[in-house]
Order: sequence, then structure tokens, then C-alpha cells
Amino acid sequence: MNREFRRANAVQSQLEMSYENGKSALLHYLNVVLLLDMLRLHGPFPRPIRLYPDEPRRHVLSKLCEAVQELLIDQLLDL
Repeated sequence: MNREFRRANAVQSQLEMSYENGKSALLHYLNVVLLLDMLRLHGPFPRPIRLYPDEPRRHVLSKLCEAVQELLIDQLLDL
């Protein structure tokens, strides 16, 4: 009985951790999408940015940084 209880607790902990990790990844993805939408209000990006929810954060941040750099360069060239 005690062994089954520990196993059930372990499974519950794993499920809770998976849920929290998934929720965190989804919120991160939505924040990036909202940030991109805000940046689009200030001018179009030179090229489209494709983001996927399962991409590692460093790839998403790298894409975002490249897009912002291109946007800033284009805006500076327009001055």
C-alpha cells in the first residue's frame, strides 16, 4: 500500500511538472508573439518571422533580435 502511494505521488508530481513546463512555454510564446505585434505597429519587418511553440527559447530570441536589428537599420536608413 505504501509503495503504491509513493508511486501515485511520483506520477502526480511528474504530471504537475509537465503541466507547469507546458504552461510556461506557452506563455513565453504568447509574450513573444505580442511583442512582435507591438513592434509591427512601428513599421513592417523586412522579412516575415515564423515562430513555433516548441522552438527553444534561444532560437526564438535570436529570431527576435535579428528582426529588431533589421527593423532598426531600415528605420535609420529612412532618416
